[in-house]
Amino acid sequence: MRSRIGWCIEWVAGLPDNISMTKAQLPGLFNPGSSAKAKETLLVRERIRDAELRAYGTVINSFDELETRYIDQFREMKQGRVWCIGPFCNSNKNDLDRAQRGSKDSINNHECMTWLDSQRKCSVIYACLGSLARLTPL
Repeated sequence: MRSRIGWCIEWVAGLPDNISMTKAQLPGLFNPGSSAKAKETLLVRERIRDAELRAYGTVINSFDELETRYIDQFREMKQGRVWCIGPFCNSNKNDLDRAQRGSKDSINNHECMTWLDSQRKCSVIYACLGSLARLTPL
């Protein structure tokens, strides 16, 4: 991200489209201010960035068909190590929710459970990329 003077337009370099916003429009993690809490937020952001730089790849809560140009660009930046795994919510059987996401599951539920049951204990990572799912201890 680059900026011209603190209050002027900021833009994200390297994206397929020109996306600009004011500093005030940035999410708090990128515009934390100068309080003690803000300094703590900056430390967290630095730790996240360091972890991202050391990571083998990146998992995204999106799918190729939705954001093809952006995902292709990100894959190029990450040497191809980007995996889209969303949107996915197979556990909610609420009729309204199913109607909004389509009538078909994105995967075969039985095959998924069979595969999960066949894996070694503690060898599968559950990724929750939103607040609609809750993981409860067994």
